[in-house]
Amino acid sequence: MEQIDIRKEMAAAIGRSNRQHKDIAISLGTTGQNLSNILNDKKRAVPTKWLIDLARELDDTDFKMIVADEILNLGLYTPAKSINFPLARKTMLDKEQSERESLDSAIAMIFSKPVNDWLEDDMSLVERHQKELREEIASEINYLESIDQYIKQKLDYLN
Repeated sequence: MEQIDIRKEMAAAIGRSNRQHKDIAISLGTTGQNLSNILNDKKRAVPTKWLIDLARELDDTDFKMIVADEILNLGLYTPAKSINFPLARKTMLDKEQSERESLDSAIAMIFSKPVNDWLEDDMSLVERHQKELREEIASEINYLESIDQYIKQKLDYLN
């Protein structure tokens, strides 16, 4: 699992918004200087409230997912490893789903047994299934983000 650099992600989300730091700082109830200090000083903690407020303020789906993962330690967010358009993301999702589905019948057999009866091989397969399921969920999130971005681009174009 890749570690999220929340400061880097905050700066990237602010950059994508095309808004000035001072305007963002005001919406967070602070000064532009304090926002810059938080973004640049790794010794200073980023207030959780700021992350939540910034995610809401910017309405950036990718950043919202990063904030949720950071705060709740979900382990679901993975940076996009494919070209960011829906067809590429859908292809990755289908691949991850296929990998997870290939384990389904064996997993059903294991889950039908009491957990105390699981063998070492059963446990390994359950852990593999869990890994594949997490990757599939991450691919679903990436696919959804790409659709959101396309819709936003279309709406921006129309305005």
